[in-house]
Amino acid sequence: PTPGEYEAELTTISTLGCSNTIKKQIFIFPNVTVTPLTPYNENFETSSGGWLPNGTTGGVPKLYSWRHRNTSGVKMPSNNSSKAWIAKIADSTAYMNNEQSYVESPCFDISTLQRPMLQLRIFYDTDQGGDGAVVQVSKDDGLTWSILG
Repeated sequence: PTPGEYEAELTTISTLGCSNTIKKQIFIFPNVTVTPLTPYNENFETSSGGWLPNGTTGGVPKLYSWRHRNTSGVKMPSNNSSKAWIAKIADSTAYMNNEQSYVESPCFDISTLQRPMLQLRIFYDTDQGGDGAVVQVSKDDGLTWSILG
């Protein structure tokens, strides 16, 4: 399947005819190999880049304001891309209260890099002292995460 969010369903039926069904959301991410000769560069102009949003708001799962959208009406330098990942409520300049959300990147194979580096263009307009962002990395397919830096 193509990268994205899917609902997987497993149904088992016993020899006596009893059945049980389990449904679970799964995420399939692109795999990107980064080498000294093939760096990763994404400006999000033509697509979401294989990045996927997720999170909660007020304890409600799958409720988040992240969208891949036009940057018009967003406080950011005008010389940047016309599209980006933006956390804001549609037709508003705000994001949701008590939102704990994120945008997850493709899976990167950086095993050939001696000194991997990360460069991002991040613009934010948040409540000072209460909101913020971090970059996290996982080496075990998302089972555990560590803050980068």
